Amino acid sequence: MKIEVTFFVVVVATVAFVVDSANLTHSEILYETLFTKYNKYLYPVLNLDEPILIDTTAFVVSINKFDEINGEFEVTCAFTLIWKDERLTWTPTEYGGKQSFLLPHDLVWRPLLSLMQSYDHFQMVGNASQLVRIYSNGTIVWVPANVFKVICSVDVTYFPFDSQTCHINVSTWSFTKDELRFVIRHTDVDLSLLSSNSQWNVISVSVSNSSCCRMNYDSINLKMVLDRRSDFFVVYIIIPILFLGLINICVFLMPASSGERNSVAITAFLSFVVFMEMVNSNVPESSSPLAYLYYYMLFMLVYSSAILILSIVSLRIYDRDNTVPTNVVKAIKYLRFWKLKCTCRAKPNNNAVTDLTNDEKEIEKDVKDFENDIEAKADPSDESEVINWKIVGKTYDKYCGFILGVVYIFFTALTFGRLYSNQGL
Repeated sequence: MKIEVTFFVVVVATVAFVVDSANLTHSEILYETLFTKYNKYLYPVLNLDEPILIDTTAFVVSINKFDEINGEFEVTCAFTLIWKDERLTWTPTEYGGKQSFLLPHDLVWRPLLSLMQSYDHFQMVGNASQLVRIYSNGTIVWVPANVFKVICSVDVTYFPFDSQTCHINVSTWSFTKDELRFVIRHTDVDLSLLSSNSQWNVISVSVSNSSCCRMNYDSINLKMVLDRRSDFFVVYIIIPILFLGLINICVFLMPASSGERNSVAITAFLSFVVFMEMVNSNVPESSSPLAYLYYYMLFMLVYSSAILILSIVSLRIYDRDNTVPTNVVKAIKYLRFWKLKCTCRAKPNNNAVTDLTNDEKEIEKDVKDFENDIEAKADPSDESEVINWKIVGKTYDKYCGFILGVVYIFFTALTFGRLYSNQGL
């Protein structure tokens, strides 16, 4: 009697299983077959002496933020990770020709990836919305994508014509290189999905694997080289500074009687202080290295201060009414007239006047005026009566403006030429 009851129960259970199996889809049957005894915490290889090899490729989607002041770099990246789980294989013909299917990534074994240079919190790579695809031969493809917020050391030596290099390191803290290795077959990163950024140009992106930390973990190293778009800073800062420098040197072209020389010089000096603050708000506060633009701004402040001091001296010269010292007279005659007289005396004769250029005609006119002034004096030997403080002031202005202008043009061309070519001063 007991044997008959047992046989009946087995028959009923078998029939129920067959009926239930008939109602299941091929995917459900395949899932139950593969994961009934599957343990996601165990290695996906049958030979535990062999490391797990993970084919890795990377691509960059967008550059979201780059805060040079705080060294914060935010970028959207994705990795394609391919490995083989020898426990998850099946024959497609036995399951309706099913070649692959998708599953949540937390149902299978996967490498635990973490971001090394996380900016404000520890960040794991991948989330629940990113599924894994399993193929019949056990191949698993996982494409985790994240918005990575990392620390990037900024070198602003050549600001605003600088280039920056940032690294994104993703490592497996749990596995050593003897247990898991990343295989990088192509070092170039796919940039076909990269969206343009208004502040930075992406020069190159490369990926490589390297050892991390003392425990010899394998890691994925993503290297990004960025070039700053400098158009905004050229229009907003550099061009106004250059024009201010030119306006500042024009102080010596203003008539001393106008009384506006010092006002213009002081205004230009204060303008350079304002532009230095603007530069400081866009450049990290770092003493090593120091942006070369700071050196140029320091030069402009010294340059403007020198113009202000020399302008005050010039006004003091114009304001004097005593007799000009003999040594000053000789210096002014040499600087203002001596070369002019020698130039005109070298002319062949008066018949060649028509062949003179406009500059030579002006030189000859100045010399004749000088000779007429001497002849008009009662005592031609008294040169101090010819050279007055007004002439001294004009000569002083001419040479100060010329020397400072040459220094300004030379240092400006040298600075921005070096900056643009990314070479040291």
